[in-house]
Amino acid sequence: MKTEFGDPGLKEVDFGPVHSFLQEMSLVKNASEHTVRNYKLDIEHFFHQMKLSFHEVDKYGIRSYLLQLSQRGLSKRTLVRRLSSLRSFFKFLCKRGLLEKNPLEEIAGPKLDKKIPCSLTYREIEHLLSQPETQTFLGFRDRCILELFYSSALRISELVSLNREDFDPQHLHLRVRGKGKKERLLPVTKTAGKWLTDYLDHPERQSDGERHCSEVDRKAIFLNRWGRRLTVRS
Repeated sequence: MKTEFGDPGLKEVDFGPVHSFLQEMSLVKNASEHTVRNYKLDIEHFFHQMKLSFHEVDKYGIRSYLLQLSQRGLSKRTLVRRLSSLRSFFKFLCKRGLLEKNPLEEIAGPKLDKKIPCSLTYREIEHLLSQPETQTFLGFRDRCILELFYSSALRISELVSLNREDFDPQHLHLRVRGKGKKERLLPVTKTAGKWLTDYLDHPERQSDGERHCSEVDRKAIFLNRWGRRLTVRS
C-alpha cells in the first residue's frame, strides 16, 4: 500500500520512522491493510495539526491535541483509536532507540460506554434467512452466507477469505483466519454445513462460476457473479 506523506505542511518532519513503523505493522505484526491505513492517517493528522518533530512531542502536546479533537465533536471511539495509533508509534520509536521516553505513558484515553448487544428474536432470524431467493444461484449463495453468519458468528472479512480447503464437512468445522492472520477452528451446525456442501456442489457454481475463475479465485468458497472471490465491499 502507498504510505507517502504528501502534505506540504509536513515537510519539516522526518517520516522515515513512520514508514518503518508501518512496514513493521504490516509485515511483522500482520496488521490488515485497513489497520495500517488508519495508523498512517492518524499519525499524519497528528503531526499536521501539532507541527512538532518527534522529539518535541510531550504529554502536554498530546493532551492539547486530544482537547482539540474533543472540541471538534469527534466521538470517544475515534479519540481512542487515534490515541492508540500514536501510542503504538511512539512505543516503536522508543524500542528503536529514537526516543528515550514515550510521551503517552501518562496519558489515559477516554473510557468507552459499554453497549449492550441487541439480539434478534427467533422470528426475526427466520425472516432474515428466508429473504434470499434460493431458486437462483446467487440467492442460494446468499442463504448459505446467512446460515454461516448465524451458525458461527463469522466476521465478514473472515467469511470472504474462506477457501474450499478450510471447510471440513465430515467434522463440521471451518478453519478461519482472523485478525493478525491467526487461525482458529469454528464449529458449523448441521444445517449450515448442508447449505455449504450443497452450495459448493451447485451446478451453476461448477459451470459458470468456476469456468472464469483464476487459479487464486478458484480456491475461494464464495464467488461473485463473475467468478471472482467476494470482497468485504461486494
